[in-house]
Amino acid sequence: MHLSILGVTPQKEKQFFRKKIFTVEDLMRFLPRKYYDFRNPKTIKDAQVGEIEAIIGTVVDVKAYNKVYKVTIEDSNKWTMEMLWFNGFQYISKFIDIGNTYIFYGKVQVPPGFFKKQMVSPKFSIDIDKYKKIMPIYSSIQGMGEDYLLDKINKGLAITSKDEYLDIDIINEFGLIKEYEMQRIFHQPLTMEEIERAK
Repeated sequence: MHLSILGVTPQKEKQFFRKKIFTVEDLMRFLPRKYYDFRNPKTIKDAQVGEIEAIIGTVVDVKAYNKVYKVTIEDSNKWTMEMLWFNGFQYISKFIDIGNTYIFYGKVQVPPGFFKKQMVSPKFSIDIDKYKKIMPIYSSIQGMGEDYLLDKINKGLAITSKDEYLDIDIINEFGLIKEYEMQRIFHQPLTMEEIERAK
């Protein structure tokens, strides 16, 4: 199936082509390079420095400087943490409001001379369920954002045929995974165990 069926524009097609993704079937074979398990977001206290973590917090303060946009969040335990953006924060500021609760994910840091944990340029969403799951992480495609890629993969999976080319008796006899189910596991995993089973 042609990529245009997913609403991919000619400009975006060229970006997919550079990764040798020419059809919906190719897109389904574009597998994640790793996964982050964010099903149980960490509290700020328990977030490990140096690790990629997901944290749910309410925005309690916002400060915009010349080149820095600093958002302070507070979790359910009243611990606070800073989220920093250095580039393009005029765009980010349109989606951050004091009093709203978001899920953030990124690398937890404590810079030299500081004591408070922070993230730099984290991903975030007011839709908590968007990241409160096992997140597939794909190789980057030049010029294409993560949200756009995920949207097209999910749309591709939704229209992928569930017909199986192998005989069902063979699948059952050898304990194989149906092709569609394998694609679902790789792109929309429910557990880390099923990912290992599908490899």
